[in-house]
Amino acid sequence: MTAAPGGRWLAVVLHGGRLLLLDTRDDSLRQPEFAGQGDIFAAASPTADRMLVADRGTRVIEYGLPACEPLRRLVPEMGLAERAYRYAILPVCTAFPKPGELDETVQHVLGGDEPDGAAGEADLNIWREPVHPWRPVVSSLVFAAAMLAFGCFVIQRREF
Repeated sequence: MTAAPGGRWLAVVLHGGRLLLLDTRDDSLRQPEFAGQGDIFAAASPTADRMLVADRGTRVIEYGLPACEPLRRLVPEMGLAERAYRYAILPVCTAFPKPGELDETVQHVLGGDEPDGAAGEADLNIWREPVHPWRPVVSSLVFAAAMLAFGCFVIQRREF
């Protein structure tokens, strides 16, 4: 949580990577259309009408308040290792099924969505991984569809 100088704007970064903005002048709470919503991990306000938002681990975007329009982007150039991770390794890891993570889906269906210690005694300063219970199901379906399409292509090309 951070407050802008003057106290008009309060920003709260939630555990799920979302940023909420509270305008104390008209008591409104909103989730602005900042880039990277869902992956934001920090926010700061150097002046009364500016907000710095950090997301994706290396990107910082300066926004003008109250319109929340981007004013400046500070993004370092990606090195070879980061490009390989972002464009090769991460898509492959996302597409391959993860049967071990199907336990999250079962727990979600059975109603056990609360993480350990979330019943009032959890330390809110500790970052927790967001829960995505349906992600293993989707990745398994995508993988099965891709393998079925590849098998159909191979069988169609071969002469039997």
